[in-house]
Amino acid sequence: ISKPIAVSGEDAVLYDMAFALSTDDVKLANISLIADKASFEDNSGAAILVTANGIELNNVSVNYATPSNVNAFGILAISAADFKLLDSTIIFVSNSNADVTQHGIQLRDSPDFVVKGNTINATMPARDVAYSNTEPYFSNVDQDLVLAIGIQNGDGGNLTENTINVATKSALGGFPTIDSILVYGA
Repeated sequence: ISKPIAVSGEDAVLYDMAFALSTDDVKLANISLIADKASFEDNSGAAILVTANGIELNNVSVNYATPSNVNAFGILAISAADFKLLDSTIIFVSNSNADVTQHGIQLRDSPDFVVKGNTINATMPARDVAYSNTEPYFSNVDQDLVLAIGIQNGDGGNLTENTINVATKSALGGFPTIDSILVYGA
């Protein structure tokens, strides 16, 4: 979506489609996205990619079962000040078996975000932390290859009144870990 607009899907369901919200002040509501192993490579791996300010997602459902060997995100917000995710449901199933990043939600360099009243259900394999993916160590959220929510540089952000459930379906690597939420530099 490339111009400020409010879109209500009136409970529409879209299959294997992605959204790229690249203009300030877009509102998306009452819509469901269902993706089964779609890669969304042209959308930075995200079912919903947000790269603008003042974006609001309200009563949105994302149900994403990822492919195994690509970076994948249910929602990826990059440099998206005042991003809002409200009263939505994210179901994220990571099928990662490679050193790729797969996060249900990742907010990167997005100050003053509000993530409120959502249900986030993530099912993921426990994975080794990929210290070699970042320099210096502990430099960004991508080192945790699988996460329900990753937040990096979200000054003034508000993560509140959410239900976050994480289930582990396998373990890969020498020291597999699983995290629900990782906040770095916020």
